[in-house]
Amino acid sequence: MRRAATALEATLDDEDEVNDVREDIRGALDLSEPDDPVGAHYDAVAASDAIVPTTDGSPFTTLFNRFSIDNNLMLRNAAA
Repeated sequence: MRRAATALEATLDDEDEVNDVREDIRGALDLSEPDDPVGAHYDAVAASDAIVPTTDGSPFTTLFNRFSIDNNLMLRNAAA
């Protein structure tokens, strides 16, 4: 996840605009900037026992599954 976050940030067209929107959202929700956003996201999702059903009622697989940025040419190149 950390490699993917770094690679995705590298692909942003307008990083200043994205950072401004992040600040606006944090301000509207009265949230502080997390010290480790990737770790905070992982902890929140991994600790959840929520089961999200698909349209046929079966549960979705884990959010993290087996995806790696190495499976995505654009992200793999951005991380290099």
